Amino acid sequence: MTLKQMRLRKLLTQAEAAKLIGCGTSLYSQWETGNRTPSIASLKRIKEAFGCTAEEIAFCETWN
Repeated sequence: MTLKQMRLRKLLTQAEAAKLIGCGTSLYSQWETGNRTPSIASLKRIKEAFGCTAEEIAFCETWN
């Protein structure tokens, strides 16, 4: 599953996802396209925001 798929599963826009995670929309977009990789702290917030497991984050196709 990609970060975009996780976001769409929650029916969120990129701006809504970024606000929920606590980052800027531009940074979130870079994560989603694979241009940047989130920090460990950001990964924890992504996990909480999207209600996904650590395994889903670890094996996210966006960063692998």
